[in-house]
Amino acid sequence: MNCDQFKKQLMTDPYDQSDAFLEHRKSCDSCARQYRAAIQFEKSLSDAFQIPVESDQQDKLAESVIKNNQQTKKRKRQIIAIAASLLILASSLFIGNELWKRRTLQDFVLAHIDHEIEFLRNSRKLETLEYMPLLKQFNSEFLSQAGPITYAHKCWMRSSYGAHLILAGKKGPVTLLWMPGEFVSETMPLDYGQLVGKIYEATGGSFALVGEPGEMIESIAEAVRMASAMNQ
Repeated sequence: MNCDQFKKQLMTDPYDQSDAFLEHRKSCDSCARQYRAAIQFEKSLSDAFQIPVESDQQDKLAESVIKNNQQTKKRKRQIIAIAASLLILASSLFIGNELWKRRTLQDFVLAHIDHEIEFLRNSRKLETLEYMPLLKQFNSEFLSQAGPITYAHKCWMRSSYGAHLILAGKKGPVTLLWMPGEFVSETMPLDYGQLVGKIYEATGGSFALVGEPGEMIESIAEAVRMASAMNQ
């Protein structure tokens, strides 16, 4: 398994236990870091919901999964994941409104950056072939006009998958989160310690830009908006 195959499988199933996946994770430091970040972020999203499940419900769910799936370990993991997702979805129908009230889009963006902050240290500028397949998934090739890209990854963006990019800015790294289907009615400010930025409205969703003080965030945002308009 090479790095591209590992990253593709990581996006599909970060809990994969196949020999090829585990061996590559042990032998490649870069992929190992991405794995740890993915697992940590999965956990943070799960913890954010804080959905209580009664012990008898847990027992019944486990018994049902084990009883009806005596095939391979891979099959068991798939069924458990599906069952857990359905349980969370059903529970969220009752508490979803309260969760949305307590957690803002700004909170999510800053938390996302915090959980993958180690990638801000990336300095190698990616080749077009390395990030363009990701952008094409979201019909967002225009994001390549934002600047040199040092990191590109498919991430969960609160309500759907989107693109997490890190750009080589003038003052330092600039994080760009492309959030399809996440609409805002006006520009929203962001303040993250020594980093600053904004969330901007865009066709098909919104995008966040966060960088060092003095970074030309507005210029990058304008380049993205112009490229997006030409892409229509």
